Amino acid sequence: FAISGTSYNYKVTLGGVTIEEYWLVRVFGLPESRVWVSQDYEGATFDLDDGSTIDVPFFHVQRNLLFADGHVGGFSLR
Repeated sequence: FAISGTSYNYKVTLGGVTIEEYWLVRVFGLPESRVWVSQDYEGATFDLDDGSTIDVPFFHVQRNLLFADGHVGGFSLR
C-alpha cells in the first residue's frame, strides 16, 4: 500500500462543470464514453508501507483511463 501521493491525475478542465457543460461534449457532441476524467499519473516516486518505493517513469506509453460514463480502458501511445 502506498503511504503518500497518488498514482492518478484528474482532468482539471472538468473542474466546476458538468459533463454536459464540458466543451468537448457541448461543441463536438463527444459522448461520455469518450471523455476521460482521470488517468495514470505521469511520473513520480511513491513510498510504500514496507519502506520501499515504486518509480513511475515520465512519459510511460501505456496507461489506464477512467471515462465519464464510468468505464475504464487502456490507452497506448505506441
